[in-house]
Amino acid sequence: MGRPTKYSKSLCAKICHTLETGHLNIEQTCESVGITCETFYAWRWAKADFSEAVARALKRHYEVIGERLLDYAEQNVIVGDKSDNARARVHDTRIKARQWFLSKIMPATYGDKLDITADVTFNVPSIITPAPIQPALKPGQQHKLPSSPQDVVVESQVTNNQSVSD
Repeated sequence: MGRPTKYSKSLCAKICHTLETGHLNIEQTCESVGITCETFYAWRWAKADFSEAVARALKRHYEVIGERLLDYAEQNVIVGDKSDNARARVHDTRIKARQWFLSKIMPATYGDKLDITADVTFNVPSIITPAPIQPALKPGQQHKLPSSPQDVVVESQVTNNQSVSD
C-alpha cells in the first residue's frame, strides 16, 4: 500500500488560484504548493474534477498573459543609442514569442486567421443530363458535338406533383 495522497479540494483550489494569476507556470506552481510535476500530471490524468478545474485555470492563465502582453507592448522603450536599440529588439522578440505562444495555445482567441466553415447542403434538381460517354476515338476521328439545343437530353421536370416531359 502506498503513501496517503496529498490531494484535497483545498489544495486543488490553491493550485488553480495560483495558476489563474498568471505569475507562475505549472512547474513553479507545483513547487509553491509542495508537490512534484509528476504528481500534478498524475492527478490531471486520474481525477476528472481536478483536470477540469486546472483546464479552466489554465484558460484564465493564458487570458491573463494576453492582457499583460498588451501592457508589456505599451511600455516605453527609448531608442537612442545602440544599447537601446538592442533593448528594443529584445522587447520586440519577447512580444512576438508571447504572441506566437498564445496563437498556438488559444487559436480561437489569439490565432492569425479565422476559420469560418459551414455545413450547407443544396438540393438543386438536375434538369440537364450529360450526354452518354463516347468510346475512345480512333486516330483521325473527330468528336461529334450537338449541333443544336434540341440534341441535348433533358430530364422530366416535376411541378405540383405532376410529371411534365419535354
